[in-house]
Amino acid sequence: MKMILMKTSIMMMMRRSKINTSRVFATRIVLIIFLSVLAFPLMGSQNAQAEQVTFENVQFFYEYGNSATIQAEFTSKQPIQGINLFIHPDQQFTSVIKIEKFDQNQILQEISTANLNFYPFTRVYYWFEVNFTNGKTFTSSSFWFDYVDNRFDWKQRAFDNINIYWQGEEDQFAQDVYNTSKLGLEKITEILDTSLPEEFKIIIYPDALSLQSALNMQDQLWVAGHANPSLGMVILSIPPGPNQKLELERQLPHELMHLMEYQIAGPSYDKQPTWLKEGLASLVELYPNPDYQRIIQKASQEKNIKPIVSYCNQFPADASGAFLAYAQSWSFLKYINDQYGSSSIQQLFLNYRDGFGCEEGFEQTYGKTIFEVEKEWKKTMLNMDVSLINDISISSQQISSSINVYSPYLLLSAILLVPPFFSGLWLSYKRKNEK
Repeated sequence: MKMILMKTSIMMMMRRSKINTSRVFATRIVLIIFLSVLAFPLMGSQNAQAEQVTFENVQFFYEYGNSATIQAEFTSKQPIQGINLFIHPDQQFTSVIKIEKFDQNQILQEISTANLNFYPFTRVYYWFEVNFTNGKTFTSSSFWFDYVDNRFDWKQRAFDNINIYWQGEEDQFAQDVYNTSKLGLEKITEILDTSLPEEFKIIIYPDALSLQSALNMQDQLWVAGHANPSLGMVILSIPPGPNQKLELERQLPHELMHLMEYQIAGPSYDKQPTWLKEGLASLVELYPNPDYQRIIQKASQEKNIKPIVSYCNQFPADASGAFLAYAQSWSFLKYINDQYGSSSIQQLFLNYRDGFGCEEGFEQTYGKTIFEVEKEWKKTMLNMDVSLINDISISSQQISSSINVYSPYLLLSAILLVPPFFSGLWLSYKRKNEK
């Protein structure tokens, strides 16, 4: 009996031992799997850290309109095959520049800014892309700088949502700029029902030549002001002197109107007719150009008034042609505003924004062709004898339609007449040689 009990006890102990051994083995397997799972992220983290590059003392030096230098220090645990510099000016395309030398963990490279489309007083973003020898890449965080025209010393002051940059000692000038902008906006909103961007800049150069060189417009010596609506920026040239206030009242509302026009037109702004954008901007000047009326009357007397449709796409590049284009557009928009109301001008922008062409959008808005309203304008504003003006105004749309209608007949005529014509020439040439 005791022997049986002892065997039974031994067998039970052996079973427990097997169970315990199995449990220990299973526990070890679970522990190994658990530790392996924890190890993978750590290994990945170590690999990721190995492929990290740290950039320090990153600086971008530049000489406005000329050249720039990028300087940086970096550390990397992985061998590097190459480095690219990405440069992205605000609202512009991104450029990629290969870093030629990066010895001893340093970057020092000169860059030409000629083809980088840097616009004055905009923010420029840049970053590095590092290519490792193992085929992997690393992209750094982004750095930035403001591309201020550092040929000059600037003063800056903020009023509400307006940032004003100017040169000179008098702080009162910035206040005058702000006051004029408010008066100009009041006049603008009498015509267009929209609002300005949340924030915009007004940059004032002391003379037109400085502005033209800043904008690379040396070939357009008549340019005194400019607006970049997509960037929310107005650039003026206001010389000091007794006419400073009058020039400010002329230029600033004009350029602010372009910002407002962009708020309505959006991406279609560049496709809006030039006579509309510039004529309306000239219309809201607090001190209108006194020469507009004189030059347009002279052109009328000399029968040199250009068709308004000739100003749909752009103004002439020469000073005299551009000045006449501004004067005509100003007078034409004044007539439209007085005769048809400001709401029609806003609708005109909307129709052009929807994709109508220069002539089609006008007729869609007013129920008349642009040629008919142009004749009204000439009679009312210029005192021209419109009875002497040919009543038949052929639009580009009518010309295109006529070509589509008659093109089969023109083609048939060419097929029938061209071969006999060339045959006659050949026979004439042959007879001449036989003689």
